[in-house]
Amino acid sequence: MKWNFTFSKLIENKKFLIALSILIAVIAWFTVATTFDPYQERVISDVPITLNLAGTTAEAQQLSVIDGQDTTIDVKIQGKRYLIADVTADDLVVTPNLATVTAPGQYEVSLSVQTKDPNETDFSIRGYTQTVTLRFDHVKSVNFDLKAKAEFVTAQEGYIKETPTATPQSVIITGAQSEVEQIAECVVEYDKSAVLSSTLTAEGKLVLYDASGKKLDLKYVSFSETTFQITVPIYLEKEFPIELSFINTNGIDTSKFNYTLSVDTVHLAGPEEIISKREKVTIGPLDLTKLDIGSVFMFPLDLDAGEIDIDNVGEVTVEIDSTNFAKSTMQISEDNIVLKNAPADLNVTLHSTSINNVKMVGNKSDIESLTASELFASVDLSNIEEGTSRVRVSIYATGNKFVWAVGEYYVTVKSEKKA
Repeated sequence: MKWNFTFSKLIENKKFLIALSILIAVIAWFTVATTFDPYQERVISDVPITLNLAGTTAEAQQLSVIDGQDTTIDVKIQGKRYLIADVTADDLVVTPNLATVTAPGQYEVSLSVQTKDPNETDFSIRGYTQTVTLRFDHVKSVNFDLKAKAEFVTAQEGYIKETPTATPQSVIITGAQSEVEQIAECVVEYDKSAVLSSTLTAEGKLVLYDASGKKLDLKYVSFSETTFQITVPIYLEKEFPIELSFINTNGIDTSKFNYTLSVDTVHLAGPEEIISKREKVTIGPLDLTKLDIGSVFMFPLDLDAGEIDIDNVGEVTVEIDSTNFAKSTMQISEDNIVLKNAPADLNVTLHSTSINNVKMVGNKSDIESLTASELFASVDLSNIEEGTSRVRVSIYATGNKFVWAVGEYYVTVKSEKKA
């Protein structure tokens, strides 16, 4: 191949001429800069200060810098233009003189600036800010429990507003001792207005108070948490009748008991899905084997999780009207002891021949007419094991009498494996 190239054609090429002109200009600038004006000044911005309290009085006094530690300054340097072009803040060290810091307070301290590399010769320090303001104090951390406040939130009619709660439940506040020690109360507040029929959960604002209830505006503290939530429970309120339940009745019609309760109704509040399903509050059960003449019982309210006893009733006293009651001590013969629910693989025999000193209580007329032949003891053998056992019995009377046995009574049985 034959190249058809001449210098005159290259000179006529506009792109070549532009590139050649730029190259000549750069060479000319570099020649002037290095020959006629080799040294230039340049300002390095945002150079941070370096704090080191080791060996100072401030360290001995257990002081810390609580403000001003993030200060940066501008430093003017001088050197050959092409050498200082790449100098950055990382090549400089700014050190405050802490000799005057001896106690908590604000200090204006002098600064010194050096090159990070002590052997650096490419540039020199020509000027910088001479002082910086720093605040020193003892640092203290305290874990505060958080309260919650939503004073502009109210409940609709038929609902009640319960005590608000904060999430998280506590916060660690760290900072100047003089400020931290002013804090008496930390409150997560919700300052919007609302009339509600359901629980509110929203973002709240942390507000600090001193012992006199004054809001604090502290500058030199930090918090372990930055976001806070407040929950304002809004509960349905309703009144319910109280009903007494019984156990160990052995067929007795408990509706015949006349009794008085210390309170007949109770006001409850709670989540609507719980309260709306309730019809009454049941207390007890009252064990008939413990119901004697003149007995008084106390039972706590049987509430579900999330329900609140608004009236703070707590427990209900039950007094059984025993005006027409009487009692008698009787004996149950072996013939009236009935074994029930014996396991299929066991032969069970009764060793007791009678049950003595059975205390019977009931309506006076029924007690007076009650005979030993009308008393029976039922022995449930469902959980019996091989060997000799003492088993509790249930005692009842026939003849539709309003009577019951007071106390616990037992018989002895022997069980053997069937052949």
